[in-house]
This record gives sequence, structure tokens and C-alpha cells, in this order.
Amino acid sequence: MKKFSILLILGAALSGIVSCDLTTVPEDSITPDRYFNSAVSLEQWLNNCYTQFDGYSIMEIEADDMLDQGFTAFFSGSRLPSTESWSWSMLRRINYFLEHSDICPDKEAVAYYNALAKFHRAYFYFEKVKRYGDIMWYDKVIGSTDNDLLYKARDDRGFVVDKMLEDLDEAIAGLAGTPKNERSTNVTEWVALALKARITLFEGTFRKYRGMADADKYLEACADACDKIIRSGRFSLYNTGDTPYRDIFSMDPVPAGETILARSYNAGLNFYHSFTRDMLGTRTGLTWRFVTHYLTKTGDRITDLPGYNSQSFAESFNNRDPRMAQTIWGPGARDYTGHNLSEAFNMTALTGYYPLKFQTDVVNNTNRDEDIMLIRYPEILLAYAEAKAELGQLEQDDVEVSINVIRERAGMPKFNKDYAKSNPDELLSGYYPNVKLIHPSDYGLILEIRRERTVELVMEGHRQWDLIRWKEGPAIDNSKNPFYGVYLGGPGIFDLDGDGIKDFEIYTTAKSGTVSKTFKLDEEIFLSDDGHVIAFKDNRFVFDENRDYLWPIPAAQRALCGGVLTQNPGWDDGLTF
Repeated sequence: MKKFSILLILGAALSGIVSCDLTTVPEDSITPDRYFNSAVSLEQWLNNCYTQFDGYSIMEIEADDMLDQGFTAFFSGSRLPSTESWSWSMLRRINYFLEHSDICPDKEAVAYYNALAKFHRAYFYFEKVKRYGDIMWYDKVIGSTDNDLLYKARDDRGFVVDKMLEDLDEAIAGLAGTPKNERSTNVTEWVALALKARITLFEGTFRKYRGMADADKYLEACADACDKIIRSGRFSLYNTGDTPYRDIFSMDPVPAGETILARSYNAGLNFYHSFTRDMLGTRTGLTWRFVTHYLTKTGDRITDLPGYNSQSFAESFNNRDPRMAQTIWGPGARDYTGHNLSEAFNMTALTGYYPLKFQTDVVNNTNRDEDIMLIRYPEILLAYAEAKAELGQLEQDDVEVSINVIRERAGMPKFNKDYAKSNPDELLSGYYPNVKLIHPSDYGLILEIRRERTVELVMEGHRQWDLIRWKEGPAIDNSKNPFYGVYLGGPGIFDLDGDGIKDFEIYTTAKSGTVSKTFKLDEEIFLSDDGHVIAFKDNRFVFDENRDYLWPIPAAQRALCGGVLTQNPGWDDGLTF
């Protein structure tokens, strides 16, 4: 889906580090002394920072697990230094606040909102580090004559991450125990701890899979942050009804025990999302590669099943991890109003696997205002298990308080650490080849944790970043790993869900005239030699491992500072410095 965004406030045309959005003092009639004089004013100023949490973006990052009819710039390899831009106005807003908040006479409010501002600054910088790596750290408002700061070089990513963690530690302490800790849409000490876990897991694994220093330092910080959240006893998984996993993505309000942070929507205020409509319009589909991550309901691997690679669509749902039928629109599925969706079975989805997750009412599929969970408790449980495993410290007791809590809710057998370690899944090993290189003796354990993360957190905005931090970018290189979908075998007339209704026809020379939805083989639809749908057969993205894990530094910004900003490896912006 092409609306990929972490919502930032756009500055002027050149909204870079040397542009006006970092240096211009607001020119209005309200001076800082008159504005920052009450707790209400402090709150109002920082409310704008919540626009960084774009709930819509969680489903809009394609990777090897999900794709649609258009590619993001990352996915297609079309990122360019000449078109790359960045905005720093949010950072200026935060730093301006921190320099003036002490004007307020309510010092308790100042302490609270300063802590909140530190959280937002860490969040802002995490998005920058993920994309650009080394980046300039600023903790003050830059004046127009501060040339040393305006034209400074990039700081080492480790320095910046450590500064982010300092901010988060102050946020955790400053947000603790306040009345504002009750709503899932507010930033609390637990949200700050969860962001700390997310950042340190990213940085720790990013470094580990590239042989960089300090990987364990960040992984230990991740495990510690997760442990504090787990031991707090404040969070638990929603486990009511027959399909609790599916239900949590359509509840309004979202389940309090499972939600650490949510984004609120209100259709009455013209603030809504339209996931169902957009997934249909963009032909969103999950991939065969993703589907093969699901175990059977008894805990066996799909490769243990005879003929697993040639199961029909309907057969593939039999005896599988219950989350599969709660994530993918399969036989007998309905939305919450009881409606079926014929488009789920007629290859509207590019891969044939149409999402069920997040679907509420397919008839009234616009202006949805269910809140969206941005950080769920299962993310913390999985981060804890992954960090401990990457450190070589994962014990079965750790598994019981993390992965097995998730598996219990899913209705799956317990995860056994020793079995996973001694029985690696070679299918997954092929999906994640770097694991065996880094963990030659226990790669089976890491693979199983990745399996659990993949199926539990699918469509929640993690996958692309997971592949980046794991150094598994070639997973989206369809010159090596084609985007396979459902198994069809060959041309013919298909009743995909087995309900007795003909869904579509694939023909070679002439249509039968009995089915309305038709595709001509090798022109409108493509099949692999073994009979799987291939999406984007003739549209290739070759992942460059020496370049594509980082975004290019905007060429315009490099030009403005005369090359003080260095370019990321592999990107040619035409500049001679």
C-alpha cells in the first residue's frame, strides 16, 4: 500500500537540517513567556507530537510476507538521493518546548511534560536512525547563526542511540505513576519502556548480524526493559471467545490488558481509516512464503505434511495454527456482520491470500474508526525471547513467560527450547540464511522465535524493519525469491474456498464462458513450474546488500552543506564531495 508514512510535520520545500524549520522562531503575537505559562499550554504544545504515531502506516510496509499492486520506493528499489527528503520540524518543536517549558510555574507539570517531550524526541530519532544510520544529534534549537551546528557532520549511530536511551530513561522516570497512565492512547512509563525495548532490539540485532560492536549491550538493555514490563503484571493477552486473536484487531476500544499504545480514531471528527476498502483497491495479498511459517495445530512443520507444496487453498487451512484462519480469509470466513467477501476467493489479492485480519464490515468499508494498537504486549514477549536467545541466555522458564503465553492464547502446543535448538527447520533456514552463520549451534532456536514473531505480528508494520535488522534483505529480492501465492496447479476453473461457487477461470486460448472472472495464463496471471501463482513475474527488484539497508542522504542537503554530510554507502547522488 503506497501510503507508507510515519507522519511528520512537513517544513518548507527544503525541510532539512539547514532549512528554516530548525532556525526560525515563531513569528506571532504570543511570546514564549505568554504561552508557556500553564499545564494546559504545555499539553497543547506537545499534543502535536502524537502525529508521529500514524496508525494507518502499520499495514503499509510491504516485505516478503505481504504485497500489493504497487511498490513502495524501498520495495521497488526506486529510492533516489535526488528525491529523498526529510523533515526536522518535529524535532525543532520538541527542543523549543524543552527550552521554554520551565517558564510554567507549575513545576510538577513541567517535570511531567518534559519527560513526555523526551519520549517524543527518542521516537523521532529512532525513525531517523532506522533509515539513515549515522545522523546528526540535536538537543537544542538551532539559531540562524549557529553555523557549527547547522553544518555539522553526522554523529555515529551508537552515540545517537545512547542519547535516545538517555531520553527514554528520563521519560520512564518522569512519567511514572501519574494519573495520565490510564488511557492506552497516552504515552506512559510503560510505553517508554516498550519503545526502549523496540529500539534496543533493533540496534542490538542490527549490530550482531553485521559484526558491529556493542550488540550485546543493546540486547541486554532490551531484555531488561521487557523483563520490567512482564514482571509489572500490568499487561496480559485478551483471551475471550473462540477467536481472540482476530477479535483484538476489530475491538473498539482496544483491549486494555493487551494494549500498550494505541492510536485513536473518530469518524465523527472526520478522522478514520478504511483498511478493507484500501486492501481491496490495492489487491493486498499475503504470500506463500508467509503461509509456510504456520505450523500445524499439533505443532508439526508444514514440510512434515505429505504434498504440502501442492495443497489446494481450502486444504491448506486444515489442522493449521488457528491464527492462520484468523489472519487470512479462508473457507467459511465472514466479517463481524456476517458478510462473506467474494473478492477474497477470485484472485483480487495478487497472491490469492486475502487478509482477514482487521476486517470488520466489508459492506460499510469506509470511515472506520476502531482504534489501532501500535504497541501490543505480544511484541514485548517476543522481543524478550529474541533478545535472550541472541545473548545465548534463553531458558525454558523464559519461554514460559513469553512465547508460551502467546501460544496458549493461540491454542497451540507449547514451545520447547531444547527441541527447537536440536531440530532446526531447514525451510526456515533457507528463508533466513544469516541465522546459521551467526548461530551455527543453536540456529534452530532463533528460527523458531522468528516463526512466532512472523505469524503473531504480521500486518502490524514490523516485517520490513525485521528483515533490515536481521540483514535478510534478499528476502524481498524477487529475482532470487519470487513472490509465490496460492497453489493452483495449472489452468482451469477454480472454486477456491470449496463452497460450490465457481470463483474464477484461468484459460490458455479460449474462455469457457461459464465464469465471469477470468485470467489468461502467461498474460494476466502467471504460474510457477510447480503450479503456484507468481505475483510480479516480470517486475523485478534486485536487492543491493551493499546499499539498500539504509536510505540515501538527500542530495539537496549534502549540497547545502558542501558535503559535510557524507552519503550512505552505495548511493550515487552525482556530487563530487
